Amino acid sequence: MSKELKFRLLVAMIAVGIAGFDIYLAILPSMDALSRSSVTLSYVVTLFAYSISQLLYGPASDIWGIRRVAIFGFLVYFVGCLVCYYGAIENMSVFIVGRAVQGIGIGCIGVLSRYGVTQLYSGSELIRKFSIVTISLTLVPLMSPLVGAYSFQYFGEGSISLLLAFSSFVLLVITYFIFRDFSGTSDAGSINGGYTIINGFKDVLCNLVFLRITVASACIVSGEFLYNASATFHMQNRLGFSPSEFGQVNMISAAGLAIGSIFCARYYKEIYFYRYLKYSYVFMVSGAGVITITPATYTNPLLLVLPMALYFVGLGLIYAAFCGKALSAVDKNKGTASGLMSAIQIAFAGMVAYSNSFFQIDIQMMGALLLILVLVSFSILPARMRK
Repeated sequence: MSKELKFRLLVAMIAVGIAGFDIYLAILPSMDALSRSSVTLSYVVTLFAYSISQLLYGPASDIWGIRRVAIFGFLVYFVGCLVCYYGAIENMSVFIVGRAVQGIGIGCIGVLSRYGVTQLYSGSELIRKFSIVTISLTLVPLMSPLVGAYSFQYFGEGSISLLLAFSSFVLLVITYFIFRDFSGTSDAGSINGGYTIINGFKDVLCNLVFLRITVASACIVSGEFLYNASATFHMQNRLGFSPSEFGQVNMISAAGLAIGSIFCARYYKEIYFYRYLKYSYVFMVSGAGVITITPATYTNPLLLVLPMALYFVGLGLIYAAFCGKALSAVDKNKGTASGLMSAIQIAFAGMVAYSNSFFQIDIQMMGALLLILVLVSFSILPARMRK
């Protein structure tokens, strides 16, 4: 299989897998058995389960290769989907447990999307390919609530879990039969040569450039999850939107992320990095600022999704470059680094999303928090990246 064909298949697998994150999001407020805190809990549990799993999948991919890790992850994901199917119909506590199992299973996507691409490309080409992966990692979760809403509307609550179960089975088959030669780098199997998980984490955690870029990226990525957690309730409970209407309006903000990611994928060059960095933060600050100072965002959904589209344009422009530069700063144990990067990003995003329930964040407070996250992100970056 050619490298380009393998990459396209990898992107398709990532898109299908990551859809499970937010596909339930639009229908959760419509479930009578779930309070607002329970809805947020079901969302955050998935994020934290995903995050914790990265600490296992990363080192495991260095030892055994990403193919075996992906097979295990998709199998766990399949089991989680079946648990969610039973829980959505019979017991909401079981549903939340199933979401946790899904999070653990789909965690393999975090390593597959980063470590897998670094095995195929390097340099500016790596960052351009990361931009395409970014579309799957961040755009698909914004689009998947619409799919979930229509599935719920026409086939009922359990249909979403069955759809995810089928997709996870397909991913499992593809990984087993097609990615036979996609087993890892020279680190794979090196446990017999003295490799230890602890030393792998130690090497990565001592790399301050990697850590600072990773934390900076976590700040801006968490904005997407904060928006998802806040806007769902605002549009459905306050403005009376149906799940499908929420999904349709949400596509406007998703378009911003697509524009930024596609532009980076087509035109990114290393010599233009600072220009991309500057414009991306201008877009994100502008979007967050408009939400913060515009009272009409409470009653006009367009005044919410359009500024968020600006924010997402900025995120799409720079996120891939952050991933590429962070992993390029690591000489070895790239699987561990990929897992740790994903764990930090999603754990931080989970904490920010949970604040929506704990502090009862309204839309303008959300805008202010987005603004703070963007400014903190820029200040954390290594000084040489800001000049």
